Amino acid sequence: MRQLVLFVSFAVFGTALTVVGAMLSGMAEGSAAAMAIFGSPFTLLSVMAWWSVVTWTIVGALIAARRLRWARVVVILHYLCAPFAVYGSLRNPGDWREDWRLQQLTCHDEGWICVLLLLPYVAGQIGVWSALRREKV
Repeated sequence: MRQLVLFVSFAVFGTALTVVGAMLSGMAEGSAAAMAIFGSPFTLLSVMAWWSVVTWTIVGALIAARRLRWARVVVILHYLCAPFAVYGSLRNPGDWREDWRLQQLTCHDEGWICVLLLLPYVAGQIGVWSALRREKV
């Protein structure tokens, strides 16, 4: 039962990140940087919103199966690939100005909303590492 709860909770986390990423991107009218970060390393293939569900469901499945070493590898790969995924998500690679302008438009009026929307990712990362630590025992 515990494994199922872990698996489902990570799938829900990935789904929540998809929603948050869409909101941070201005519903695809702005920068796709958040979605690229949330779904890396798979967003190196293409920046699509649902990659975050895939990434975190895989992590949840690995933790539930007690394949902790592989779960750590995927999470660390997630961190290492995120900058490259962001670079690949740029509308005009090599020129950050347009994406930065779009991000500013998204977060300019209500900057606190952008900060608030990043909290699920931060909370999820704390949850990932605490789950890895808890399952190790």
